[in-house]
Amino acid sequence: MKINGTNGIDIARAYANKAAERKRETESRERTESVSPVKADSVEFSSRAKELQSYRLALADMPPVREELVSQLRQKIQDGSFVLSERLIVEGIAQEMKNRLRG
Repeated sequence: MKINGTNGIDIARAYANKAAERKRETESRERTESVSPVKADSVEFSSRAKELQSYRLALADMPPVREELVSQLRQKIQDGSFVLSERLIVEGIAQEMKNRLRG
């Protein structure tokens, strides 16, 4: 059988062009699908961390020295009504030592 003309070549070329076009479309679609939206970094604190933060803020608002207590003690010392209790001192020292030993 004799084939005249270039019909066979044109069909093969059209087929190759269509295959290349499909490949480009597939690659383009894959690139679009693989690019996910950028998410911002985020941090979530545990309830325990939030609780500790509230304590820190409360402590920051407190004065380092309880002025009212200091002025009461000064007044008692000046007027002679301040009495040291040896028992309370010993108990306080013992409690402090227990706390330090526990770490």
